[in-house]
Amino acid sequence: MGLFSFLKNTTSNWWSNIKNLFKSTSDFDEILDSLEEMLMLGDVGAETTDELLSNLKTFIKNEKECTADKIYQRLIELIDNIVSISQPKCDYPKNSLNVIEILGINGVGKTTSIAKIANIFKKEYNVLVGGADTFRAAAGSQLEILCNRVGVKLVCGNDKESPSTVAYRTLDFAKANDYNLIIFDTAGRLHNKLNLMRELEKMDKSVDKFITDEGVVEKWLVVDGTMGQNVFTQIEEFNKIANLTGFIVTKTDSISKFGFIIGVINKFKIPVKYVGTGEGINDIMIFDPKLFVKDLLGR
Repeated sequence: MGLFSFLKNTTSNWWSNIKNLFKSTSDFDEILDSLEEMLMLGDVGAETTDELLSNLKTFIKNEKECTADKIYQRLIELIDNIVSISQPKCDYPKNSLNVIEILGINGVGKTTSIAKIANIFKKEYNVLVGGADTFRAAAGSQLEILCNRVGVKLVCGNDKESPSTVAYRTLDFAKANDYNLIIFDTAGRLHNKLNLMRELEKMDKSVDKFITDEGVVEKWLVVDGTMGQNVFTQIEEFNKIANLTGFIVTKTDSISKFGFIIGVINKFKIPVKYVGTGEGINDIMIFDPKLFVKDLLGR
């Protein structure tokens, strides 16, 4: 079973319309005009849509005996090339302390995603979770319940502590108790970007004191997949603040169009690491670009 096989009936409707376009006419201008509209409706985004169309126009110009099918195959190749850069390697040195900071606005499934990936990583690493979102009252209690459920230790802050203080305590505890992977929850706020930037900078200073050259520091943004291309602006703002290294896409069981994933990978050149496929603790899968394209195209 493929990565998105459970969505084949809904997802393939969008792509089937694209595929059928190339069968319905041999007028290349008509194909490109209709394709532009379909890609935009599929949440691929203006920038990536323009790049795809520009490449196809060049292909048509240079290809001898060009056909609609050849154009379609070229489109598939281009999408393959885009998503193939998303090789979500998550292999960290076990003899060093490593950190994954999880970012995202409130409501996208950030806390649940932390528990899900902690549950995955605990099979290979000694995992510690740091509850550094001290600005949302329910964050600590929700995270505590989930960490208890998956069986990982939580160092949690309170509403009187700064995120950097919680980070330092977590790092110190990890070092003293031979943990090799910390997953940090961070404040899910964008309404005051300056404060958020300062909070993250202070956290990073704490991290820098404990992480050796061998250790890995990642910053993953959790995005709600049902928002489609509306996540682009959100990603752009967080990337300015945090220099993101990966994404987790949640609520994919409610998505009918996956075009925004193509656009996100192409625009930001940052891999999608995991996709959430439901509310259960095991409802998360590593993002496989080859399976993504395979299931998207229904082949």
